[in-house]
Amino acid sequence: MSDARVQGADAPATLTVTETYWGYIIRERDPATDRRALRDWILLFLGAILLAAALGQWLFPGAIFSQELLSIKIALTATMAGLGLACFHGVARTTAVEVQVDTVKRELRMVERDRRGFERVSDRVPMRDIDSAYVKRGTRAASGGHLLLRVAGSEAPLHFASGSERELRLLHDRLRNDLRPARERVERRLLREAAQAMPAKPGGLSQGRKASA
Repeated sequence: MSDARVQGADAPATLTVTETYWGYIIRERDPATDRRALRDWILLFLGAILLAAALGQWLFPGAIFSQELLSIKIALTATMAGLGLACFHGVARTTAVEVQVDTVKRELRMVERDRRGFERVSDRVPMRDIDSAYVKRGTRAASGGHLLLRVAGSEAPLHFASGSERELRLLHDRLRNDLRPARERVERRLLREAAQAMPAKPGGLSQGRKASA
């Protein structure tokens, strides 16, 4: 694994790993995500107020339906209803990006998910096309870094995740193991279990020294 530095990196995001039956999902949470969430709540509130006002001016007791004001009320209703729907549409378009590591289908999926839970796969990368993974560190310890992938046939590295260096190291070790073919992973596990099961020779070196003495 090679290391490099990223100039002007932002504060590290907090990575979350969600386990699934087919693999796991990597999500980032940073101040930008919190700002988008606050923006969505504001848009929802404004949209509800505008739609309620557009409907309310026709339902409130004492509503005026004179010919002179009817055209003004229709225009005002259309304007407020249009702005309210635009607010709701803005919330629906706000997305969060996540990476799905599918160890069953042996692929990585870049997914955009909106606040209603609908997801759209923006990219798929078969694991066999990934040559290597490496961490780019920030210029400062607090700036974190990025986990990048080298993909066959692509000159530019593929961004996988951003976060603190500790998070990225742990994620890199797990991803590197998942990228290995299944046969190689089984062989390595069997070798590790065999090494752990092999009994150690107690005090062999010290007994040899006593015998020579």
